[in-house]
Amino acid sequence: MIKTTTNLVTKMYSEYFYNANRQVIKVQNSKGNVTTYEYEADKVIMNYQLSASTNSDTFLLNDEGFISEAHQTHSISKYKLTNNGYNYEIKSYYKEKIEWQTGNLIANGNIVMATTRTYLTDKAPKNDTIWYQYYPNTKNTIGHENMGLIFKGRSSTNLVKKTIWDSGKSLSVNNYHFDNKGRVSISVCYSGSGKLIDSTAYTYY
Repeated sequence: MIKTTTNLVTKMYSEYFYNANRQVIKVQNSKGNVTTYEYEADKVIMNYQLSASTNSDTFLLNDEGFISEAHQTHSISKYKLTNNGYNYEIKSYYKEKIEWQTGNLIANGNIVMATTRTYLTDKAPKNDTIWYQYYPNTKNTIGHENMGLIFKGRSSTNLVKKTIWDSGKSLSVNNYHFDNKGRVSISVCYSGSGKLIDSTAYTYY
């Protein structure tokens, strides 16, 4: 399980704590902000700090223990998952009116395409599609499963190599370093032109 993440660009540091069921129960960052998770049979309650106030989101679970709805301060999102726990459709509503929806195409345990439709008040819906390419024969050790967030749905099995937007007009490329157990120790993301976008270091329990 992941113990810490450190953003090597912003220097933001977060530490993760788990219960005996490998579920995350607390995340604390270097600014002193704390997020906690409370588990019940049919839901998860997430308490977090935002603008000096404490807020709560509630995630309702299906019979398999995966998210079915997310109830947040101003919106409700509804999820559909495959039998083995991959999200393939998410719809988000504000005051019972749909704001956006995302559909995922899954192949070989990886999300290979995500299409989002945003519903604008005075315009036709806007569609955006993202394509993902993966490094074969790699194991994703930085997904939901290793962060105690499996209730949110399974992460892709392999590590993302390229993310492509707008039919190839924009892309990012990911590189990885590994520890002696084959786990991701550093992930680095570059733009298509080679500019550093982000970099994160990971430690494990």
